[in-house]
Amino acid sequence: MALQLLLVAIFAEQARPRGEIGKPTNLPLRDLPADGSVSWRYLVAMPTRDLRNDRSNARRPAENRDEQLRSALKRLNGSRVELSRPSGRGRFAGFRLLDEGATHDTGTVAYRMPGDTDDDVFRIPIEFFTRGWVHALTDDETIAYLFLQHQIQLWPAEAREDGVPVSKSVWSMAFEAPRAHEGASRNLFRFGLIGMDRPAGRRGDGTIEDFRDISDGGGRAPGPNRFHIAPEALNRPAVATVVEGLREIIAGTPLHPYSDLDGFFPQMQRWRSSPVWPGRSDPLNVQD
Repeated sequence: MALQLLLVAIFAEQARPRGEIGKPTNLPLRDLPADGSVSWRYLVAMPTRDLRNDRSNARRPAENRDEQLRSALKRLNGSRVELSRPSGRGRFAGFRLLDEGATHDTGTVAYRMPGDTDDDVFRIPIEFFTRGWVHALTDDETIAYLFLQHQIQLWPAEAREDGVPVSKSVWSMAFEAPRAHEGASRNLFRFGLIGMDRPAGRRGDGTIEDFRDISDGGGRAPGPNRFHIAPEALNRPAVATVVEGLREIIAGTPLHPYSDLDGFFPQMQRWRSSPVWPGRSDPLNVQD
C-alpha cells in the first residue's frame, strides 16, 4: 500500500502546476470536496469489504480505507513524505511529497520535478497509471516491472536487440529476498507486460541443467535471462488482464515457452526499431 501511494503521489505531483510542485497537497485525505474533484481515499485502490454483518463492531469500508491510508503515510513519513505536523489530529492532511533523491538527514527537501538531463532518472509510461497497473500489480510485481524499465532504459541498445540480461546479482539491487524476483517476473510475463528469453541450458525456475557437470569443469554455465518490455501491453485494462492471468495460474495453465517470443508480442519488433514510442503521452520521470 505504501509503494502504491508513493507512486500515485508522484504522478499527482507531476500533474500539478509548476508553481505548486513541492508544496503540501491540496487534495483532502478522505471526503470528496464540493468542487467535484477527488480525495486521496479515492485515488488509491485498497482491498476492503464490508464486515459489519460479521462483527457488530466492524468498521465500514471507508473507515478501513482511511486507516490503510494513514498507515501508509506513517510508513513513508520522514523519507518520502512529510506530514503536516509531528503528531495530533489532522496531521495526515496536507502532507508534502519529498525529493526521492535526497537523504533528508539534515532536514527534509521538498519534491522537485526531475528533468530529462538529470542523472539517475528513468521514465514510467503514463499508461501504467491511467490504465490501472499501479493498482492491479502486487508490490513485488511493481518493483520488478519498474526495475526492468530502469535497466532497459539504462541499456537501450541491448533492449532493442537480444534483450537486457539481468542476473541474480543485478536483481538483488531491487529485492532483498533471494528469489523474490522470479515469481514477480513470471507473473509479469503471464500478464504480457514483459518478454523473457531463457538461454539454452537454463530451466524455467532459473536453475541450470547439468549443473554438477558444469561445476566440475565440464562446460560453461548459460547466461542469465534476457528481458524486453512490451509497452503496448500497458494499454490493456490492468484489472481484467491480471484477473485473467490469476485464473490461468489457478487452473495450472503453463506459460508460453520463454524462448519462443516471435509473435507473442506482435508489436515488439516495431518498438525495437524506434527509440521513441509513437503516439504516447508524456511519461513520468522518476529518480532511481
